[in-house]
Amino acid sequence: MALRVAFGVLIASAVQTRSSEYEPGQEHTKRWALFPDWYYFGGLSYCAVAVIFSAKSNTGATIREMCQAFIGVGMALIYNLILFSVYTLRMSNPNSEDPEKGFYQITRTFSSSAYWVNLHNFYVILPFIMIFTVGVLLLPFETNTKKFAVGNNLFFGTFAMCSWRLPIFYYYCEWLTRGTYLVVISGFVPSALTILNPSNPLDSSKLKSVGDPLFTAHNILNNLQLYFFVGFLGTCISVFIMFVPYPVFAVNRLREETEKGVEEVMEILNLIVDSYCFKNKNVNDMVFLKVQLHREFTAAEERNELMTALVEDVWWEQLFGITFMLKFNRSMFKNQINLLSSLVSDLRSLNHAMQLEQYESLHFECMKVLQREIYVIQVRCGELLHEISTEVQNSNKTLQLRALQQLETQMEKTLRLYRSVQARTMLKENVTIQDVAGNVPLNLFLFSLNSFCATMIDYQGIHNKKKYADSSVRARSFVAQTIKDFYYGIKYDRLKFVGAFKASVAICFGTILAVYVYAYSSTTPSAVAFVMGNHFGGSFSITVNRVGGVVAGSVVPSVFQFFISQVCHPQYVNVFLTNFALFVWVAGSMYFRFAGGYGNYAGLVSAFIAAGIFLKQSDVCYKDGKDAFGGIAISSYAILAQTSVGVILFVLVELALCPESAANLLRHEIQETLGKLQESFDVLFGHHLSSANVISEDDMERLRVMLEVDISKLIVRQEKLLLEADAEPTLWRPTFSAQKYQMVINNSRQLLSNNNLLFKLVRWFQFRVKHHNVNMMDTADIRVDDDDNAYNDGDTKSYNKWAEATHEFRASVKDAFTTLHTLFGDTFVNAEPDQTALYMQIKEAFRLADKDCSGEIDAGEVRVMLQSIFAQAGSMKEGDIVQYVAEFMTVVDKDGSGKVSFEEFMEALENGLKLEVEVYHQRKPKSKHTPNSKNKDLESFHQPPSRGGTLLKIKEEQSMSQDDPNESPFATLDHATMNVTAELTPKHGEIKVRTFSAVSLNESGTSFQPLSPMRREHKVINVERCSLMDIAASMKAAYVGWLMQDRRYERVSMEELLLLNCLVSGAEGVALNLLALEEIVVSP
Repeated sequence: MALRVAFGVLIASAVQTRSSEYEPGQEHTKRWALFPDWYYFGGLSYCAVAVIFSAKSNTGATIREMCQAFIGVGMALIYNLILFSVYTLRMSNPNSEDPEKGFYQITRTFSSSAYWVNLHNFYVILPFIMIFTVGVLLLPFETNTKKFAVGNNLFFGTFAMCSWRLPIFYYYCEWLTRGTYLVVISGFVPSALTILNPSNPLDSSKLKSVGDPLFTAHNILNNLQLYFFVGFLGTCISVFIMFVPYPVFAVNRLREETEKGVEEVMEILNLIVDSYCFKNKNVNDMVFLKVQLHREFTAAEERNELMTALVEDVWWEQLFGITFMLKFNRSMFKNQINLLSSLVSDLRSLNHAMQLEQYESLHFECMKVLQREIYVIQVRCGELLHEISTEVQNSNKTLQLRALQQLETQMEKTLRLYRSVQARTMLKENVTIQDVAGNVPLNLFLFSLNSFCATMIDYQGIHNKKKYADSSVRARSFVAQTIKDFYYGIKYDRLKFVGAFKASVAICFGTILAVYVYAYSSTTPSAVAFVMGNHFGGSFSITVNRVGGVVAGSVVPSVFQFFISQVCHPQYVNVFLTNFALFVWVAGSMYFRFAGGYGNYAGLVSAFIAAGIFLKQSDVCYKDGKDAFGGIAISSYAILAQTSVGVILFVLVELALCPESAANLLRHEIQETLGKLQESFDVLFGHHLSSANVISEDDMERLRVMLEVDISKLIVRQEKLLLEADAEPTLWRPTFSAQKYQMVINNSRQLLSNNNLLFKLVRWFQFRVKHHNVNMMDTADIRVDDDDNAYNDGDTKSYNKWAEATHEFRASVKDAFTTLHTLFGDTFVNAEPDQTALYMQIKEAFRLADKDCSGEIDAGEVRVMLQSIFAQAGSMKEGDIVQYVAEFMTVVDKDGSGKVSFEEFMEALENGLKLEVEVYHQRKPKSKHTPNSKNKDLESFHQPPSRGGTLLKIKEEQSMSQDDPNESPFATLDHATMNVTAELTPKHGEIKVRTFSAVSLNESGTSFQPLSPMRREHKVINVERCSLMDIAASMKAAYVGWLMQDRRYERVSMEELLLLNCLVSGAEGVALNLLALEEIVVSP
């Protein structure tokens, strides 16, 4: 592809072939062979640069760039045709008394050459250009259409044509992944600002004069139209090179990728099923298997992203009839890609079930019977998936899959066989509750396998229902939807308004610099357009690539061009060397572009910067030429300086106007994801473990959209934001850990997969109930509190145990999600890992004290919490704890309700609550002390430390026993008394233990004075881990206990049993993922 682009650039460079009639000394002379003598805009290297920006990896993507360029540039052209038809530019009148009236000459310039500025023209046209810019940025056009429209409008308006491409407001830095036309202005710097520039483009020492036919309104409009044609010609050349030497169609690539995707899915399926059925080790002990599965899933996700992008490219090929010639149906392949994506999600659920499996004794007994049946399912799955792939490749509109019925029958047979095996196993006298509980994950594995099969089985109905319309119908639908988007209020959010405002301000400042500092040079505002974004991370990544590309594309090519331009005779040597250097540099730069990776954008920038330098025409070899060799070198290196100014300007605008940190945006996205995951899990788990009623269709549809659309989009956005945040400078903030947040995203994806499985489980169960496969009236149901549910366990019923366990688990999961939501909020954005861990320990201690899961603790529960917090502080007297609790409630319970919520507790901590324990360890004196110091000793001993402000201040005073006067003076004493005070300080709170060691001396040895106390601080909360997994295990034990009591498993239907087993096992998986997330959060 890189060689194709380099070849296209050489073709495009032919448009600027010099005319044989060109004479630099004449004012009106034909400059280019392929253009009329009235064309003076120049910028013909724009054609070659357009090839670089338009060329993509296949024909469809390149056609998309061509169409978007045509629409964007067309809008700018029409707008400027109207504008300059109405407004007449002011020019110098040689016949007037003062030909320079209204013109301002700038003499101190970086180029050492004075130039003119017409203030009236500048300030009249500027508002119209800005109106167009803001309007295009706000309207819901495609990204590249906006870039072309705004950029060309700025060029045509020419006060800031330098800001060619504007990836301003796009939230996810899409210019890195999609067609990025950005700033092509560097290719036509010599002709920049030619309309508003009052200097004569043919002789910069003179002003444009009234009556000159080159500068009439009619000729300006003709130049605009011809310039539009030059750019469009470049995009057409980029399409042409997609067919030479052979066509590169997205259709063919998509066919290949879908076939590979089918093989990849079957490989993962075989790997998981074989490992689960024929190995006897926990998956955590199989390191190589974990690594292989991780690699396979990563490859499957990347392939799915690639196929999704190719489907969009195929749409443009379909628009021009390419799919018809190749007998390809895009809609069918799109359905197949969705199928493969769903199958990968089901495989993740299978993998998750395998991770939960502990391979207890019952697992092997069941596997002896089920191994053959599962193997047959594997074979049938492979046959059906390959049959689907073959039918789609052949574009058959109606499917009659032969392997479908066989797979469906085999899966139903396996589930019922497992039901009977499980019942026989439970009849054995030596089977315990722990054994049955250990085998619950097998149910999750079987249903995940059933879900995998059902996804393929349902595909035939989905495929046959769809109406496969022709391209014209889809094109009309696309146009109609695009028009409707202009009227949707949701398309105009705050982000777009802020982005448009930032873009306008940055472009205005960049334009002012270009006009008043850099003599109409477009480099500075074009750099602003390159790096502008809505959040610092995405823009910074663009900045780094932009600067790197400019350096790579300007330094060395400038040196080559300096020496090549001096080879005037023979002329063909100059042409050959220029084209050879251009071809090599563009090919090398575009190789990095098509190779992908973080620096691919730098390759793109390097290619078009180098093309602009090599194709820059000069008159050094012509008689009476005005160019000089020194000027060629200076103009090339000036790009670096002006780009740096543009980058600094962008940073100032970004920091001054509503700056958005990519890292903070990522944290907010994670918060939103956690909230939706918690909501969906609570509905799926809570409803079916508290009620035997089915979920309504409306609620199921809302859950489907939430899981399959909303959360999935959030995770995709997080992946993009992670790349941007990783490139973001941290400055004074803590170091950003990309690995940590990648693990968070992976766990969020696993939670989504788990919730998706529960959703499919509930939907499958409701489908079976609806079609009368399940008789809900004749089966035992743990969710119904009837008399039969009671068993002899003191005064406790099995139902009550189950209800209490599920209630506690739901409350704990909700609390865990709330904790994680808080930790990803703004409060903890700069928190150290120790602070985060301390907060989680406080939260867990509070939760443990909240026995009834009400979210509030009373005096009795406060007592338990304080004892837990100060467990490391030493012993507490039973009589004093009541006083401590009373003082705690006085300080923390603001509303006087007699209960303390966690919010009140944390608010007290944030407002200065400090829990402090002071422990005095005293040793016998080594020498005698004067008697008159006794009172001072005691007074000093009872004084609080200088660092005050404690809620609980525990003083442990140890008096020395006098029974043995010969006892070692270093012996410590074990008698202790405590004193308590309560106080709320304005200082932000901490929870610490301060241990004091003091030595006091007197003559009798009966009193002590604390001298030179030694202090140390350490954490005191005696909470090492959250108990969510323990709660999940208790809930599972309660469920199994109910199931085995009085052989209830014989009265539970297969569907109900599978539903309950999978819900319990799935809940255990959610707990495992939440614990993993909590461990990740507290990691550095």
